[in-house]
Amino acid sequence: MATKSKSDRTTPVVPDWLHEGAVVFDVRLRQWGTVMAVSCPRTELRQADRAWLRPQGGGREWNPPFDDLSIVADPEPFLVSAGSRNRMAQLFPNDDRSVSQARRFVAVALDRWHITQRRDDVLLCVSELATNALTHAGMREGDHFLVTVDHADGRLRVEVYDPSQCHPRAAQHCKLDEHGRGLFLVDHYSDKWGAEPRGRCGKAVWIEFETQQSPS
Repeated sequence: MATKSKSDRTTPVVPDWLHEGAVVFDVRLRQWGTVMAVSCPRTELRQADRAWLRPQGGGREWNPPFDDLSIVADPEPFLVSAGSRNRMAQLFPNDDRSVSQARRFVAVALDRWHITQRRDDVLLCVSELATNALTHAGMREGDHFLVTVDHADGRLRVEVYDPSQCHPRAAQHCKLDEHGRGLFLVDHYSDKWGAEPRGRCGKAVWIEFETQQSPS
């Protein structure tokens, strides 16, 4: 039986979306993570198809193979529970319909966690952040933005990840500036908001609300 030489072995191809700073989903572990590094062929080819990930909510890093990773989780929202923390996440395509879909997705999270307080404020701000991601983040055909929702210790946090490196600012005079007006509403209705860099992956714009769960 013929054996393959080292030169005959195929070096794994790294997908375009798998790079340092990208947010990806481990299908096997059902967990989101941020890519810290993508392994390159060195002395052991078995390590050439793996990436190092850091959990989004904190915790131990892990080293899954490329085949276990995706930028899409499930067609439906999924729930991740870790101690007292609850988290949902979903990707949305570069499509005008994604604004209403992102709003419905967050509404599902609020329903699951029995959160009725500040519901209208939360959904309004989510609509504004999703709109900003679609219209001001330079998204191209085939791009997605990611929405995550966390609830812990009476605080709700929503993050919208987009590919732009530019940090948004709320305009003081916003009658003619749709972008500034949207962020003015976010600033007015949320308790806190801000933006954080995510390496080459772009940025995450986040909003926070003090909330209470209603009796189930």
